[in-house]
Amino acid sequence: MRWRLLNLSLIIVAMLAVMLPGATGVLAQTAPAKAQAEVIASALNVREGPGINYTIQKVAKAGDMFEIVGTNSNRSWVQVVLADGSKGWISALPAYTKVSGSLDNMAVVQTAPPAAPVTASVSSGGKLVFMTSSGGDIYTVNADGSGLRLLIRGGLDPALSPDGQQVAFTRWGPTEGVYLINIDGSNERQVHAGTQPKSPAWSPDGTQLVFNMQRGGRLDITRECQFSSEDNSDDAGLPPDAYDISKDTIPGNKKSQRYEYCYSLPAKPAWQLRKLDLTTGEYQDLSSDYSSFGPAWDPSNPWRVVYSGDVSLVQLDINQDAKTSLVEGNLDRTPAFSPDGTRLAVAHKGANDQWTIDVINLDTGERLSLANTGNNVSPAWSPDGSQLAFLSNRSGQWEIWVMNADGSNQQPMFAPGTLAGIPLQYNFVDERMISWSR
Repeated sequence: MRWRLLNLSLIIVAMLAVMLPGATGVLAQTAPAKAQAEVIASALNVREGPGINYTIQKVAKAGDMFEIVGTNSNRSWVQVVLADGSKGWISALPAYTKVSGSLDNMAVVQTAPPAAPVTASVSSGGKLVFMTSSGGDIYTVNADGSGLRLLIRGGLDPALSPDGQQVAFTRWGPTEGVYLINIDGSNERQVHAGTQPKSPAWSPDGTQLVFNMQRGGRLDITRECQFSSEDNSDDAGLPPDAYDISKDTIPGNKKSQRYEYCYSLPAKPAWQLRKLDLTTGEYQDLSSDYSSFGPAWDPSNPWRVVYSGDVSLVQLDINQDAKTSLVEGNLDRTPAFSPDGTRLAVAHKGANDQWTIDVINLDTGERLSLANTGNNVSPAWSPDGSQLAFLSNRSGQWEIWVMNADGSNQQPMFAPGTLAGIPLQYNFVDERMISWSR
């Protein structure tokens, strides 16, 4: 009996020890919640170390969840456990990752420096001009990353001439117009005054430019009214972009009763094409859609210009001033011709608003999606047509990337640090960020 009472006493003491504050029993210990990282960017590189100079291991997608097991010293990167049990690093910046749980007591992981950078293999040579953002600074750099130099401050949509000796660009202020500057930075001059011009494209012989500019349309928010004999409760018959709609009944008998619909319409300026002769200064307004953006001049077929129109990619015969639909749908932007005129690279807006670089064979209509990790925009062909440069944010920030014309060997175009201190930003306003010429 005493043995049983002794055992019962020991059990009670053990239970009290577990329940009392400060007790060390197993039940008193609460395992700390694990910190987790959820990817909120459409795509995010997982790297071997905490920085963009480390090798990419895989690409995580929006919604992927990872357990966090460490951080770098300033907690801007977190080390996570991957599905196969290995570890990798992702950016912890709130634009790309949502972190749940505290990082305050997380171990700081020491990592070896990244391997020495290797310059991307750019076989085509030549030079590039690029802008930092729409209306930002414009730089020139050799395709191998050498010779980086600021060309101008405050410009839009730079385009290298076919011989690589001049750059066309536009300005919206303080003096609006189309401009030229020599590649060495000399002889900047305005060649045409116009309202908010964009995207100058060179003719194959370098004597003309085609560009789009704002020409009329609805420049401000307007308020309009219209009458109807029908009581259209679903607002049928009103413009599709009408908002802030009101309806009043105008008294009368059943036969004469009318209804007044008033509504607001957003500003909708018209963007149309203009061709400029650089030799004479003469210009011609071309057949255009209401909204015509990103014209590209075929380098092998001087009669052809392609632009993004209201409902399709549009092919314009410059000689006949006649336009036809080339590719249905308005999801292809900033077209760029291959040097031989047989292919068209475009930035394509796909599912979940993800932007890809697609190439369309103009002879067969076949389309290939080449760059589809993260967002990829503003394609530019190399002078020999073997490669494409483009802007991508797959690393978590906008960078200039390069790939072969078949989509293989995608990588940053320049060695890390080449564009240090020059942040790039794409604003999704049909801007052309990059031009590549010999």
